[in-house]
Amino acid sequence: LENGYLTTPIRDGKFPPYEDVIPKKSTCSFSVERGALLDAVQQALTVADRELHACRFDLDGQIRMSVREKTSVVFETLFPGRVKGKAMQVRFNLTYLRDAVRSWSEDEVVVQLTSAEGAGVFRSRDGTRLALVMPLNVEK
Repeated sequence: LENGYLTTPIRDGKFPPYEDVIPKKSTCSFSVERGALLDAVQQALTVADRELHACRFDLDGQIRMSVREKTSVVFETLFPGRVKGKAMQVRFNLTYLRDAVRSWSEDEVVVQLTSAEGAGVFRSRDGTRLALVMPLNVEK
């Protein structure tokens, strides 16, 4: 900054413990191979709504991800694996999903959900990585 000033306020105070926002229990969980999830997300992004980038996970024993346009399915994939716990339908923004796990080196992503409206907890199998992804609240 030549011939100028930069001013900024000093922020002082305690931040709340970040652990408080991470759900302690889940009612539904599943794991997917990270590469398969990223491949599906990239494919789905090519057909998803340009504003919401919404995808839907149907978790009813199987792990199904789809992109819908009005009344028709324009993309759908079934991941290997089983859902543990309560059956659930949850929607996420595809770019948030991609950004949450693309830099991880671990092969498996464990997803834990408390409800269709609560934060999705994405963890690496070894517990070294964690991301919270808020679901979309989209009219059906």
